[in-house]
Amino acid sequence: VATGTAAGNRTLAEIQAVVRAEAAADPTAHFLWAFPAPTDPANSSVRQDIIAACGVAERTTGVMTKCDLVKGEFDTPAATLAIAAKLRTLRADEPTLGGGWIAMANACSVKEATAAWEAAGSPEGELERFKQANMLLRERATFNRLRSGDTKTDKQRSLIVPKVAFGAAALLDHIQRAVGDTRVSDSATAFSRSTDAIGSAS
Repeated sequence: VATGTAAGNRTLAEIQAVVRAEAAADPTAHFLWAFPAPTDPANSSVRQDIIAACGVAERTTGVMTKCDLVKGEFDTPAATLAIAAKLRTLRADEPTLGGGWIAMANACSVKEATAAWEAAGSPEGELERFKQANMLLRERATFNRLRSGDTKTDKQRSLIVPKVAFGAAALLDHIQRAVGDTRVSDSATAFSRSTDAIGSAS
């Protein structure tokens, strides 16, 4: 799965050249467009200036990141409505993305993760795994809160939290299907089990 290129100090023409080269080099390559949830879709030029210009819309999946930062409280009705409205806009705008959209919450409490790691005996080289586990646990709790509440309609919930998979799990599943590599799926399953074990122990 190609993720395009970091903008850095590159010009638009240089970024377009990199994306076109990646697309031409591998006809099966898929691209991920990371879109921060607090951002206004109207202010983003990525869809037209890069995705449309390079002709990779059908091979691109949108990933709405940082949903936990919308209006400060991710599980409030106002935040839910804002995220749902942005996803509707992003999914409807042209050109539409062949891979659709995935919403993610990226919050990780380094303090909580470090405490869990220390409680487990501070295993060498494992702190990053505890941070990832903490992120997934917090994401799961956040999306569970999104599912509840009488102020949200089923349509709003389904936009943000699909019934099959959501967040990091949905992204891993998408990557596995895009590259057609069962090793990705096996790694994702193993990682999920390890983070579940950390969560149960904390």
